[in-house]
Amino acid sequence: MATTGTFEWLASFPSWKVHLYKFLQGIVKPEANEKDIHDPKESCGREANDKDWKARVAIANVGCGYSLLHEDLHREGFRDIVNTDVSFEAINRMKARADEKFTGMTWKMDDIRDSKLQEETFEVVIDKSTLDFLVAEKLKDALQMLFNVHKVLKLGGKYITISMHPPSIFLPLLTPHSPESKSGQQSAIEYAEVPPPSSAPPSMISTFVYCYTRTLKGSFFESLEDACGEVERRWAESKDAISAEKMCKLKAGFKARGENGTLDLKSLYEVLFKDVEPISEEYPYEDFCVDMQKFRELKNSGFLANDSDGHVATHNADGNPAKAAPPTTISDKGLQSKVTMADALKFLKKMG
Repeated sequence: MATTGTFEWLASFPSWKVHLYKFLQGIVKPEANEKDIHDPKESCGREANDKDWKARVAIANVGCGYSLLHEDLHREGFRDIVNTDVSFEAINRMKARADEKFTGMTWKMDDIRDSKLQEETFEVVIDKSTLDFLVAEKLKDALQMLFNVHKVLKLGGKYITISMHPPSIFLPLLTPHSPESKSGQQSAIEYAEVPPPSSAPPSMISTFVYCYTRTLKGSFFESLEDACGEVERRWAESKDAISAEKMCKLKAGFKARGENGTLDLKSLYEVLFKDVEPISEEYPYEDFCVDMQKFRELKNSGFLANDSDGHVATHNADGNPAKAAPPTTISDKGLQSKVTMADALKFLKKMG
């Protein structure tokens, strides 16, 4: 079997390794029972650099695919690694590659949504975009994965997931939905953002490293249907928080680049799609101008009416609402017209 054809995505291991060691502080001792958990102050630094300690930590790398994450972990001194995937080809190819260079690892065909891994076996479960893929395909599959991750972790064990999704998506997803959690007991959830390097293209997004610590003895949820409903409810609630974050960035952009509370279209494009929603490569300035013109034409207020200087005029000199300008093609003068922050926010909401 060929050993080529590996695949990596998101941030590279060196850029988030520091967060891995931070999250592994306080991990259950490999030889300890569930009550013997490290004091984070005692484990800080010392055990992160103890190769003997790392060699004894049982790790499940779920949905390993063609990633080289297992090699990165092995180089750090971790040895007891079980790599799993649903793909027979991926397991065979990566095993053949690893057998040439690395020792101590095992490979298993396993679907984490219906895992056959032994319960309460691992101190660490880790994945790189496995949960990303499942949550994008089907929420129930993502929650079923988390149910099994929780089940195979020892009490006090850590689940590390490397993701493209922001906290507004993943924090509700990683929150247990069990009687224990509803009674006030919560598993710890931490995360860190790894921004793209300064040399990266504007379209590249941050990588997020999440850590879920199993502190609950019971299951991750009782009812899959109820858990889905709760996550969807929290996602719906989080939309206001996301809008508030965009509002703050929009305000900052107007303050930094605006004049008299307005922005010209070129500056507005820079603010909206580089500061607020970094998608400029997928959404050229020319397309933005066309969409802005259509947006103005749909308005029934005076948002489309421009004064002689090209500024947006919402009222006539007599104080009555101005009439909307008739639909026209975008001219050079039209491109210079000013937009208020209120209307920029309306446009952003309409786009998003």
